[in-house]
Amino acid sequence: MSAIECYATASVATGWGDVFRVLATGLNGTPTDSLAQTLTEEQRWQVAAYVVSIRTKRPS
Repeated sequence: MSAIECYATASVATGWGDVFRVLATGLNGTPTDSLAQTLTEEQRWQVAAYVVSIRTKRPS
């Protein structure tokens, strides 16, 4: 499972701020590492927005 899929399906990450926190700090108890050294703060917010958008889409 990719990092984006982990974030998209994580029950603890329900909104932009939660997703951003997971991107910045990682997800305890999983192999998901922090991306704070890999992505800028702006990039983490962009990824958070994307993750929230795909979580809220309903199949047609």
